[in-house]
Amino acid sequence: MNSAEFAANVKKLGRLVDDAETILVLQPEKPDSDSLCSTLALEHLLGDLGKQVVMYSYDEVPPYINYFEGVDRLVDTLPKKFDLTILVDTGSPQQIGRTLEKHQGRLAAKPLVIIDHHGTRTPLPFATIDIIDASYAATGELLVKIAAELNWKLNAEAASLVVPAIMADTLGLSTPNTTADTVQAVADMVRLGANLHELNAARLAAGAMDPEILTLKGQLLQQVEYLLDGKLALLTVGPDILKEYAKRYDPAALVVYDMQHVRGVELAVVIRNYAPKIKLSLRSNAPIAAPVAAVFDGGGHPQASGATIEAGQPDDIRAKVIAATKEALANVVAN
Repeated sequence: MNSAEFAANVKKLGRLVDDAETILVLQPEKPDSDSLCSTLALEHLLGDLGKQVVMYSYDEVPPYINYFEGVDRLVDTLPKKFDLTILVDTGSPQQIGRTLEKHQGRLAAKPLVIIDHHGTRTPLPFATIDIIDASYAATGELLVKIAAELNWKLNAEAASLVVPAIMADTLGLSTPNTTADTVQAVADMVRLGANLHELNAARLAAGAMDPEILTLKGQLLQQVEYLLDGKLALLTVGPDILKEYAKRYDPAALVVYDMQHVRGVELAVVIRNYAPKIKLSLRSNAPIAAPVAAVFDGGGHPQASGATIEAGQPDDIRAKVIAATKEALANVVAN
């Protein structure tokens, strides 16, 4: 998206918000810290403008990120009437597939604005107003820019939500897409009232593992395969494990970062077999997570992506992941 189109769509968002009474905020069906905190921050931004804000989440928020203030106000039903929809942090229709299946007609009947920072993406099946810039490290950071452009005031509560959105998607301001502007956005939020110590303490408390989960982590790590001369770390998690543990702690989140940081690994992939649905989580050191996810119609960042296959066989998906990774690595070398 060029800068002129971006600026025009930001102004269009401002006009749509001015004219709206009830605003629906959507996020991916599998929320993460950036999508969740961006949703919650929008509630404050729009609420302070006098708007009624309805925050929709198809799935329950995972327990390790459900500690943010406002999570209890998420709903799983659409309001009877709304004037505008804002969809945050969503790079592919896959990420809201069940929502579209159930509500596409109603969503398409009203203006829908996408606020996102994913460079690899697939458009929705109807017209949208896109405010998308992959140069931002997180959707939370992009919200700061939009708020400044539209003179929306960020209160302390919103600032305290923007910070974890940014910190999560940058792994603590350490990823390659972290810029001086990203760091400045965090500093600005601290000046507005975000408390870094309190936010980090809450994150650590929510993510703390009980002994059974730690044992599971050890078991999963023992099952990791190292393929393509050690450049691909691959793990398949079966339906029995997912049924028993997924609501308590996502097995992919439990191990994928450890897999990624094994010496020599360029891409870590966790295949979660929900039978028949299969979900992929990809984290990479080389910029190949998004290209591999795209093979499965998924999307995300060059170094953090995901995909959902509505029905498939784990062995077939495994073989396809290996082939796609091999091709993506070859393309990195060629370029």
